Amino acid sequence: MITFHFASDKLRDGSPLPAKGAVLPTIADPKPCARGWHGSVRAIDALSYAPGCNVAKRELRGTIIPHYDDKHCASDCTMLTGYVDAREVLVRFARYCALTALRVDAANALRAAGLIEQANSLATLHDDCDLSAASYAARAARAASAARAARAASAARAASYAASAASDAARAASYAASAASYAASAASYAASAASDAARAARYAASDAASNARKKEQNEWLEHELNKLLESA
Repeated sequence: MITFHFASDKLRDGSPLPAKGAVLPTIADPKPCARGWHGSVRAIDALSYAPGCNVAKRELRGTIIPHYDDKHCASDCTMLTGYVDAREVLVRFARYCALTALRVDAANALRAAGLIEQANSLATLHDDCDLSAASYAARAARAASAARAARAASAARAASYAASAASDAARAASYAASAASYAASAASYAASAASDAARAARYAASDAASNARKKEQNEWLEHELNKLLESA
């Protein structure tokens, strides 16, 4: 089973990060979150468990035990790649998720609620916009939606929720960029913020669109991570 795995500057047991081609020691009786070699088939699932921004691809073998639907634990593991610092990719991923939530999902919800001016202010955000300012714009849209929701408009309630989630995504993306500019000790915050931005972006989407949004996010992330790993 080929999986993605994120790590900080060492593995969780304190051992050095293994190199490409390393065959890791067999761990008898693997148990998820306790012992064994872990990994996720989808990069976006692996990101939610990331203690840092170093990423690698692993092949899990031997006894393999699923953990929920987003992670596996195995007795044996071979490193298909070494670990590469993916901080820059994760910052771009957080920004991509936040802008999608703002420009598409929150804007659509606002437009459905009749808040055209607020929808247009989000839909026209440019790629290099200040995400802190974008977050404030989303919160202002949320306030307008909430006022309309108070008059029992279900579309406005949905718009308020979408704008709030999109604002959260923007703040998380902004935080990812800040964390990535600090020392290596902040790497875990950049990974966490990228994961938070992706989650908030899915909350901004409608129920019907949420799974499709996660699929899009994963495709973007895996494409960029694979390029990074191949060039290392």
